[in-house]
Amino acid sequence: MQKFPKVFTIMSAILALAFGLASCKENVDDDPTVTPQKTAGSISYATTSVEKTTADGTFTNELTKTGDGTVTYASSKETVATVNATTGEVTIAGAGTTTITATVADSDTYTYETKTASYTLTVTAADTTPQKTAGSISYAVTSVEKTTADGAFTNVLTTTGDGTVTYASSKTDVAEVTQTGLVTIKGAGETTITATVADSDTYTYETKSASYTLTVTAADITPQKTAGSISYAVTSVEKTTADGAFTNVLTTTGDGTVTYTSSKTDIAEVNTQTGLVTIKGAGTTTITATVADSESYTYATKTASYTLTVTQATTPTTYIGTKAPTEAKAVGDIVFSDGSATPYSEDLTLTEEDLTLTEEQKSKAVAVIFYAGSASDTLGAKTLGVGLKNSVTDSTFLAWAKNGVNGYSTNITAIQCTPSESGIGRTAKATFKGDTDGSDNWQALCDAVSDEETSGNYPAWEWVNAYATTANLTDDYASGWYLPTVAELSMLYRAKDTVNASIEAAGGTEIADADYWSSSQAASNNSSAWTVYFDPDYLNTSSKDNGILVCAVRAF
Repeated sequence: MQKFPKVFTIMSAILALAFGLASCKENVDDDPTVTPQKTAGSISYATTSVEKTTADGTFTNELTKTGDGTVTYASSKETVATVNATTGEVTIAGAGTTTITATVADSDTYTYETKTASYTLTVTAADTTPQKTAGSISYAVTSVEKTTADGAFTNVLTTTGDGTVTYASSKTDVAEVTQTGLVTIKGAGETTITATVADSDTYTYETKSASYTLTVTAADITPQKTAGSISYAVTSVEKTTADGAFTNVLTTTGDGTVTYTSSKTDIAEVNTQTGLVTIKGAGTTTITATVADSESYTYATKTASYTLTVTQATTPTTYIGTKAPTEAKAVGDIVFSDGSATPYSEDLTLTEEDLTLTEEQKSKAVAVIFYAGSASDTLGAKTLGVGLKNSVTDSTFLAWAKNGVNGYSTNITAIQCTPSESGIGRTAKATFKGDTDGSDNWQALCDAVSDEETSGNYPAWEWVNAYATTANLTDDYASGWYLPTVAELSMLYRAKDTVNASIEAAGGTEIADADYWSSSQAASNNSSAWTVYFDPDYLNTSSKDNGILVCAVRAF
């Protein structure tokens, strides 16, 4: 009885083990391995038909895809278009039709029931004809009025584009037009000026012409004259019979010709062209300047005058020279500061013994007379003297005008004097026409050029203008010196032997055997002026910028 429970216990244990193993096997059979489920992806083109031309660039048709499947691309006809296998970018190769296909592969997480999408690409040949831009042509002003006196003009033409424009006038007897549109008036009447434009490679013109009407009327050919004026600032002048020749300043505007008269020629005579007054005796006279209308100026008041009162001068008991100041002077006379003079030779012989001056006389000597003429002579009724110094004194050779200034090339007709002949041996016998009086030539030059350039640019003239200072002259002889005309310089040449002998006796500087400037501009060449070569005799012109000698003269 005692063994049964032990056996029972063992059996129970065995049964329990067996039951447990069976139970364990049942649990294992109930837990199989799990297979993952993939998500459904999609692929499609929204645009399934694309049209291009052979001129179009690369493009990409948008592909719509869900999921991460890898996509590749292919073209059915690479002669029409090629496609980047990775990006889907299409490059056109030629005309035709091809199918571009995108193919997607399943991934670990996505599966695609439809694995392709495609679109049809149709490529046509591009039109290679360039497209032209629309151009335009027009006149803003379509009616123009002119007179026959008007100058050439251009009416503004507005164009867009590069078409070539040509111009024409419907009546060339009224106006002609150049191919730049410049119109020249030919006569009175009406004409149509037309501008015509041609299509170019890049521009086309729907309207190919524009025009305007030009009406030309006959001009009033009566010139409108400017108002001129004439006046004397000083209307009363007092002199003595011992006073020398003088000029009262006349102020004029315009280019009217002025002439001068004296109401009493026994009191004073006046140069009809220059206004230079020479006293003849005591008394009162009226000096009148009369101006004539010119083509461009008219004068409401045509005269200006002043009263000249001449009193008898107190006659000094002695003079520096042997001739009283009131006595007529002759060629070769040495003029002194008191107006008296001494002839070079009483018997007109030319020997060095004929004349000896004291040192006091030499210090008071002013000039030597080289011309004393009557109304019928070359320079008219006047007396001219040359200064005792000339630019050879300090070896100064001076330009008439510096190259480049206005006076170098300006045509100044007021100072032109022309000899009848020129060249070697002509100074002694030439006659002259034009301006023979140089007393106002500096003013004529200044009138022709700007005031700003007269200083420092005309050395020969400026030497003469400063002559009184150079020669230490005062009182009556401190002014009036000027550069002689070629006619006056020729008169000096003709008297050179007598004049040089007197200059030497007076202790001055003789006129050299060299070239001297005149104030006369050459009529044939604006940049040249007349000169006289004193030995040998040579009457010629020279460029104004050449360095040449200068002498100063004045009226006595």
